[in-house]
Amino acid sequence: LENTSIRLTQVLQNTQKISSVKYDNELTIDLIRSISLGYVDSPELQISWLDNLFQEHTKQNNWEEAAQAKFLVASLIIEFMGSSLGEG
Repeated sequence: LENTSIRLTQVLQNTQKISSVKYDNELTIDLIRSISLGYVDSPELQISWLDNLFQEHTKQNNWEEAAQAKFLVASLIIEFMGSSLGEG
């Protein structure tokens, strides 16, 4: 419970920081990545933030990094589907 509380606090802090550092593309990307990692217990939110990461990389023509973000999304979906099938 304490770990979850710490992660959520960090997510909220990083979310607030994004609007103040929009001029710094690298810091924005780092914050988005950190936020996505903070949602490890919520695959839907983690995927949403990874999609945001993909969009940021695409805006900057960082094609390899954008592809990596999509691979992470695919990996999460495969992992979720595997665990769902294992439960049924």
